[in-house]
Amino acid sequence: MHLYIMRHGETDDNTRRVLQGQKDNPLNERGRQQALRAREELSGILFDRVYSSPLIRAVETAVLATGRSREEIILEERLKEISFGVLEGTVLDEMKPPYDNFFKDPLRYATPEGGESLLELSARTWSFLSEIRGTLPGKKVLLVSHGAAIHSMIYQIRKEKIDCFWNMNLGNCGLLEISDETGDYKIEKECNRKDSHYIKF
Repeated sequence: MHLYIMRHGETDDNTRRVLQGQKDNPLNERGRQQALRAREELSGILFDRVYSSPLIRAVETAVLATGRSREEIILEERLKEISFGVLEGTVLDEMKPPYDNFFKDPLRYATPEGGESLLELSARTWSFLSEIRGTLPGKKVLLVSHGAAIHSMIYQIRKEKIDCFWNMNLGNCGLLEISDETGDYKIEKECNRKDSHYIKF
């Protein structure tokens, strides 16, 4: 299987540096243009399956980037963004300790009330990757997900510790290419788009 993993396009909350989490925000105009540009970049690839987080910003990205209808996109709950619980909608620069460790020191990030820990997020995204690994030999598959959710996949594929959670910069509509031809996942091409509203490396 050749697996392509894409982050959704830009939303207004991205530009405001707001923690969206599982808030269901649509793409803004720039986000739609990013997805259409991604469609041009993917024009030579015929995907056998397209999975998306059910959050609207991911679904819109999947539709625009592939030209498929919403009915052709397989919605997968395990691809949703991390839940920030009571902190959803908080401006990043206003986060207080210990919650502000989310980006700067993930090992010490405290889970907000009603939210998910990074380990809980990692467990659910890895559950999905483990489920499909080795089941689609020779197929091309696209996953459309979210920043933290994708980073949770990356550090596990690399077999790194959680303090390496943010070691790859992933911009809106950034795309990674991964294969499972060796029986395990391997990153073939790192992110092609590295701008980010959340964190700079």
